[in-house]
Amino acid sequence: MPRKIFISAVSGELKSYRLVVDRALRIRGYEPVFQELFGLGDEKIVELLRGKVAECDAVICLIGRRYGAEPSVALPEFGRRSFTQLEYFLAKASVPPKPCYRFCTTDGTPVDTPNNESDELRGLQKAYRDEVTRDRDWRKFENADQLRAEIAELRFPWEAPAAGHRPCNLPTSIGALFQGRDEFLRTLTERLAAAVGKAAAITPRQAIHGLGGIGKTQLAVEYGWRNSERFNALLYVFGNTAETLLTNLAQLSGVLELPERELQDDNERKQAVVRWLVDHPGWYLLVDNVDTDEGATAVTQLLDELHGGQIVITTRLANWSNLVEPLELDVLAYEDAAKLLLNSSPQRAKQADDGTQALALAKELDGLALAVTQAAGYVNQYRITLAAYSDRLRAETAKVLEWYDPKRMKYPCSLAVTWNTTFDRLTKAGRTLLEMLSWLSTEAISRDLLTDSEVAEAWKKAGIERPEETLVDLADVSLLHLEGESFRVHRLVQEITRGRCDDRKDWASLVAMLDVVDAYPLGDPMDVRNWHHWEPLVAHITTVCDRGDAHSIGTLTSRLMYEAALYLKERIRFPEAERHMRRALAIDERSLGPDHQEVATGLISLAYLLQTTNRFAEAEPLARRALEIYERSFETDHPEVVSALNNLAQLLKDTNRLAEAEPLMRQALAICERSFGPDHPRVATQLNNLASLLKVTNRLSEAELHLRRALAIVEQSFGPDQPKATVLSNLGLLLQATNRLAEAEPLMRRSLEISERNYGPDHPEVAIALNNLAQLLQDTNRLAEAESLMRRALAIDQQSFGSDHLIVAVRLNNLALLLHATNRSIEAESLMAHTVEIALKFQAATGHEHTHGRTTIQNYIRLLKALGRTREETAAVLLVLSERYGIPIKL
Repeated sequence: MPRKIFISAVSGELKSYRLVVDRALRIRGYEPVFQELFGLGDEKIVELLRGKVAECDAVICLIGRRYGAEPSVALPEFGRRSFTQLEYFLAKASVPPKPCYRFCTTDGTPVDTPNNESDELRGLQKAYRDEVTRDRDWRKFENADQLRAEIAELRFPWEAPAAGHRPCNLPTSIGALFQGRDEFLRTLTERLAAAVGKAAAITPRQAIHGLGGIGKTQLAVEYGWRNSERFNALLYVFGNTAETLLTNLAQLSGVLELPERELQDDNERKQAVVRWLVDHPGWYLLVDNVDTDEGATAVTQLLDELHGGQIVITTRLANWSNLVEPLELDVLAYEDAAKLLLNSSPQRAKQADDGTQALALAKELDGLALAVTQAAGYVNQYRITLAAYSDRLRAETAKVLEWYDPKRMKYPCSLAVTWNTTFDRLTKAGRTLLEMLSWLSTEAISRDLLTDSEVAEAWKKAGIERPEETLVDLADVSLLHLEGESFRVHRLVQEITRGRCDDRKDWASLVAMLDVVDAYPLGDPMDVRNWHHWEPLVAHITTVCDRGDAHSIGTLTSRLMYEAALYLKERIRFPEAERHMRRALAIDERSLGPDHQEVATGLISLAYLLQTTNRFAEAEPLARRALEIYERSFETDHPEVVSALNNLAQLLKDTNRLAEAEPLMRQALAICERSFGPDHPRVATQLNNLASLLKVTNRLSEAELHLRRALAIVEQSFGPDQPKATVLSNLGLLLQATNRLAEAEPLMRRSLEISERNYGPDHPEVAIALNNLAQLLQDTNRLAEAESLMRRALAIDQQSFGSDHLIVAVRLNNLALLLHATNRSIEAESLMAHTVEIALKFQAATGHEHTHGRTTIQNYIRLLKALGRTREETAAVLLVLSERYGIPIKL
């Protein structure tokens, strides 16, 4: 059974906020409880309150300026109290006391109804507010969004980690093998203790050309473990880019076992992690490999949000903001490097002069920690003496110098020599596997990529019969590191390995890696149910595709790049998606020719992305070109033509060319019915699209028939809870338009519930459902709840698309109309003015009026009139807009 949380609020003042808390708690799996029955007699109400509070695990009190109703019966133990105040004191008087979380309005918090109470009651409420805010354990909220965020970050006592449990994903300590850094560790400890509010960045000295391999990460790991008793969590993230940092922070929600770990949105999960860190001081966070300016900027922004723990950054960069205390880390002293070599190679063939040989070898390796570790791994694997390894190393030096260019290479020669010595003695499968893995991202790689049954054939084709065993062989010689269910190849090892492939002009391993990625069963990237497959691999897919493109590997690269771009688009990562779509399109045009049907497919994807990001003028030529290619390549009724017809029809509809759009939609529907049968999901898509156009043109009966048929197909094909609830929501809108509100509301609420469950609370699919339900609530005079949903939908779409998007204009228009209806016309005017500007910008950019453009302008004119503007004043406002955008506007 879910835990129960009592919500206390004066309904006349804060009911809409209570609904916000109700929804936020339900999302987290709790059962909200409140009391709103006041026709039972005061004694019964008090007893009812006692019972309800007693059965709950915690109480959330929303405290405004309004006193509210009070019982007429005497309550000597509490004094004179309103019912709402009584709820708080009943919780405090429970045995044991219930946890109470107090949220107080500010002077600027909008309330549901103005406070018209007497001065006496206002005074009683003020005294109560003063009483419950004497300590620091309360919070304030200025609006619904802030309250929703506060509730999302609440941590109830039962959510605390179990005794002895400490969240941890920090890599394992190497213990006694850690050599030569004691003095640096002392310095790091002192700096972190002294630099309150700062992070420490471990940077290499310029003496080794600012390169890696000197042991920064291992040192930061050892610092965490040696001081582990001081920390309540030991956490690790990778931060070479802003995107990687976001993904890694989001994944910490699982390490911390937060309720938000089930959400799909990385930003939401990341914010949950940040809230946990702020609320639970005493943690250690290692941000590893921040070697780009982009990554450094993202980490600096993160530091602004965090306090209460210790942060160590490993980086090749020396210049940081004043939030970071830079520390330089040198290579190991030769004596320490020799000790590390001896301690790390217990399986070597031991000799009397091992100490001398280890010191000589340490000098040859320049004290570079990664090179020493690789040397020890080699000696262990082959059971040879240190002297024999030195001989092989010197023999390799001449060979390495043939291809080593210090101006071009990103690593020291000593590291290249140790790599070459080890690589040349690997099995053929080991060499192939390392080369293939070198084309992936530097992030952790799931072992599933090696072990899934569907990729076995691709590995065999590459010459690797048992990739999991070969992986262990590479780990044994320190060419990669195993990390539970994943593994990681050091970026310098990858760079050297790729560099050797480039020197040989041999990219067979790159092609083989593309084949493996292609064989891995990721599923449809546009289906939210597959996102948990895509997210761990998308960085590797985009990286290997970028490298495939750089080496002119065509069709397979472009197809994988398209699929990754579609996933990124669905995750609202538009710039990344567009970059990969454009590169994939360029590959296909170059390798297949400009009129190939694969090129048309790419044009459709890119045109759709441009439409989504409000660039219709750029999208239309691509959509028309795609249709022309398909019509030349196939018969006009071929199913491949459908996507091009549908894409162009949607663009024409959005630019108010409905008469042009409709025949294309009907043609697409007819093709689907002939090609796939009347009950295929693709038919449902076309029915839904056509119904949307019919609704705009007021042919509601025909639209309803199509929508009901589409819904039946979808539910028959996928079940009642399939993730994309668009048809359900659209049918609800149509029922609303035909004044069947009681039928519409369950559909809209079901659509919202399905969207939130599948996409998380902050995805545009959720915003659509929120907006539609809000419109119905407004029509049924539940204005406070409607406003809360509208504001949430607006916030989601502004975050997803930017402030000047057409979708945002629709949200602004709806909210402005509601504000006007609730006598807040001044606030409504600024929103409506912004809406009109977005519509005019769109028309100026495309040459076509948006479907809702004329209605928006008429709404604005009516609002100005309601504000008392004369006809002349309104005309003057419209003239300014007309001249600004070059579009005549009629009064």
